Amino acid sequence: FGSRISFPGSNPPLVFHQKPPDRMSAVMKRPAASATGGATKKTKAQDTLPAAKIHAIEAAVGQAPGVNTDILQMISSTVKTSLSAPKDTRCSYAEQCLHMVGELLSKVEEHLKEKVAALEKKVCSSDQEKATRIAAVEASDKTAAEKSETLKVEQSKLKAAKETLIEAKKTLKAAEKDMEHANNELEEAAKKKEKLDHDMTVAFPKYKEDFDGDATSLKEFVKALKNFKLDATLVDYAATCFAKRASERRSFDSLVIVEVETSLKEALALVTELLAAGDLSKSTKSQAIEVAKETLAKAEASELELEDTVKNATKESSDAASAKKEAEKAAKSFEPELKKTSSELAAANKELKSVEETIAWFTELRDRVTPPPPPPAPMEAEEAVDTTAEAIPAESTEKQG
Repeated sequence: FGSRISFPGSNPPLVFHQKPPDRMSAVMKRPAASATGGATKKTKAQDTLPAAKIHAIEAAVGQAPGVNTDILQMISSTVKTSLSAPKDTRCSYAEQCLHMVGELLSKVEEHLKEKVAALEKKVCSSDQEKATRIAAVEASDKTAAEKSETLKVEQSKLKAAKETLIEAKKTLKAAEKDMEHANNELEEAAKKKEKLDHDMTVAFPKYKEDFDGDATSLKEFVKALKNFKLDATLVDYAATCFAKRASERRSFDSLVIVEVETSLKEALALVTELLAAGDLSKSTKSQAIEVAKETLAKAEASELELEDTVKNATKESSDAASAKKEAEKAAKSFEPELKKTSSELAAANKELKSVEETIAWFTELRDRVTPPPPPPAPMEAEEAVDTTAEAIPAESTEKQG
């Protein structure tokens, strides 16, 4: 029935079919005297293998990239046993194990060659890399300066926009206050006109005709005349005149009444004119408010736009400064990096040389064959001839007898 052993790490995968030993045949074929001799020879064959080379081969197999660690350990453990016998006496299973070992060693060698090639390329292009980093420092320095200058310009624009916005707010506030003042004047003028219209059509004709004896009402009318800003002396004469009955008034009183009427008409005309001018002024002030609002809106939009611009410019300036630092850092680290790469290249070359030497050892041990037996010693050959010579006459004598 036997057992089945598989090595998935090989390409193609190797499968061994191991049959159970035929114990009776082994007993019948193996001479009793050789029971300890065979084991002694095998032990001596393994012991004669150079331990340092075997350990180097096992260690190199364990470095194979892209292979499971357990598989590497398993294959590495077969090195000493598989190499114990020379090629001409080695079993097929050992040959298959050594084939896998050879593949893994080639894999290690190829990996190291690629590593050395990459490091050599890096070292060879060091002059170009240095020039590139220096150029990057110069370019980043120029960019950082440009971005910094752009930021200053945009910040200056934003400052001016903020000042414009402040002025626009002040202008709008002043226009609105002026409008409020004009509205108050118009309101007062309208009330004054209304009062004048009433006094011209009601109070003045009554007191012009005659005094009804209502001193309180007369007092209010005289006060209204003062508010209409009539001449103070005329108002005093009017108070005296209108306090008289019509029959008591004289020619001077008639002149006062005419003058009061004329002054009231002039005041009414002035207020009417003021109201008309006020309406026109209100329209102008209203337009000024609209212009101030538009200016304010533009100033606010400009400020917001410039704030975004300054924000972006600040980020770009910061990024440019960071890029400059990184470029300077890269240029500064070039020499240490080159030194490190050179050291890595030397180490990789040393490691590659060691692996190549290990592969040579492996090839030597894998391909060795059993050496031929040594020729007989000269003394033993002469003794054999003498013995033969002596035996021949004895044999002839016997035949003759």
